[in-house]
Amino acid sequence: MASGNATEAATKAGYSEYYAKNRIHTLMKSVGISGYIEELQEKAKGNRIMTAIERREFLTSMIKDGAVKDTDRLKALDILNKMDGEYTQKVEVNGNINSNPFNGLTTDELKEIIKD
Repeated sequence: MASGNATEAATKAGYSEYYAKNRIHTLMKSVGISGYIEELQEKAKGNRIMTAIERREFLTSMIKDGAVKDTDRLKALDILNKMDGEYTQKVEVNGNINSNPFNGLTTDELKEIIKD
């Protein structure tokens, strides 16, 4: 179903326009075609998406290709470095950290907590 439309796909497959408009939903449910269509769509989607290795190879080929503009080569290098985690990331933590939840309690309050 390359068109993404079941009715259109049915007419292209040779079904009458009447059947395609009025009965295709029954066919898709009763024969289990929708599951098969989903499986085919997943396979097709997988073929269109580059793997991480393919992306790295592509960027590396750009970096090494002298015919590519220097600005594009530097951008490819920057992207590749980000993918590989070559840059140090700055992480800020804001907030209060209470390392001792019992700090400031009296002896009597601590004894009361122990009893519970």
